[in-house]
Amino acid sequence: PEDYQERLQAEPFTDCVPMLRLEFTGQSVDAPLLSETARRFNVNNNIISAQMDYAGGVKFGIMLTEMHGTQQDTQAAIAWLQEHHVKVEVLGYV
Repeated sequence: PEDYQERLQAEPFTDCVPMLRLEFTGQSVDAPLLSETARRFNVNNNIISAQMDYAGGVKFGIMLTEMHGTQQDTQAAIAWLQEHHVKVEVLGYV
């Protein structure tokens, strides 16, 4: 979104949160992974936009989120998502 593009910075700064692009495919599409990261790692996920679709009978989705939490907790949550077959890209910091 345009308002995020104006604020997005490449490097972390004081009191910032990472903006993530999450790609879900296969089993990760139907699993409650964001709520699980909130419980396990004490992070809050603010969904900016999301789109789920089918292609060739396969369900997939892309989501933009802000992940709020300590740096250690957000890094652990990102690693956990990757272990659960979610492609995670840190787009920058807001």
